Amino acid sequence: MALTKLTDYERDICKEVVLKRYDTVLEYHKNSGQPRSKRKHDSINLCESILDKLERNFVNFTSMEKAFISGCLNEHIIDKSEEIRSTKEFDFLLEHDRSDWKNKFIRYDTAAALRNRIGLSTSDHKHRLIKPIQYKIESILDSDKILYSTSGDKIYKVAIYNSDLIKYWKIETDSEGYFDRIKFVDIHPSYVKLYSGEGTPSEVYDILLNYEKNNELRWGQINLKQLLEKMLESNLELA
Repeated sequence: MALTKLTDYERDICKEVVLKRYDTVLEYHKNSGQPRSKRKHDSINLCESILDKLERNFVNFTSMEKAFISGCLNEHIIDKSEEIRSTKEFDFLLEHDRSDWKNKFIRYDTAAALRNRIGLSTSDHKHRLIKPIQYKIESILDSDKILYSTSGDKIYKVAIYNSDLIKYWKIETDSEGYFDRIKFVDIHPSYVKLYSGEGTPSEVYDILLNYEKNNELRWGQINLKQLLEKMLESNLELA
């Protein structure tokens, strides 16, 4: 059976959730008056075996112990993180500042990654991790150029362009679906010719504000405005 290497933080997370289950089972036996089972797979015996193994650098968990840890992670962390699991990527970008990403999501990500690694059955879908989303959002916030096309004064499509990574996120402001998921992909140099102008986030934001003076912004344009404001705000944080 393969040995499992855990980081200190992963070990702490496992100890925490297994101890919670351990305390619950002990309390149940105390209140019910039922004696402890001597069976190897009894919850108390599993908890004690897992907690003992977690004191070692490399852990040789049995399949039953892996399933038990998986259930504890799911019960005490993952199931309580429905908001994190269901939030759209663009909403993550708007709602969270880059300075607090790690503190907000490392606990969930650690539990989800552990369960993906040791505790899912073949029929289960892997848990969504936040770290890859964070990387995309950081790359968007650090983008230094906006390619855009206009119809009259109206911006109808943009490409958020990170020239260091040579990646872009294409958005058509009249289509709601473009904001559901951040698709930050490689850009070919010839793609730039498909847009009528380019500018910094600040310059494109000013174009949008000038348009707003005489026109009501539609849903996609409102989202674009929020995105540009977040980019400008993030750059001030780093200044």
